[in-house]
Amino acid sequence: MADVPEAIAIRELLERLTPRQRAVCLLLAEGRSQVDAAQRLGITPQSVQYHLKRIRNVLSDMGFDIAALRPKHTKASRRRRRGRA
Repeated sequence: MADVPEAIAIRELLERLTPRQRAVCLLLAEGRSQVDAAQRLGITPQSVQYHLKRIRNVLSDMGFDIAALRPKHTKASRRRRRGRA
């Protein structure tokens, strides 16, 4: 169970997010992919990325170190983004 300061920080974060940002945040926290979250919310993966960027901005404004939240890209994921198999 989360300790009290952590629970307060989580509650404050959720209060600062829009309803759509909260939905994206909660789906990603469940371990869903960005594509899956987009499908479940009926939006594009690019919209999920936009909301995730805004969530990171809120976290940064709250004083969290967001560098640890950036996804680590593997060689395979970089090739997929470039359109190579």
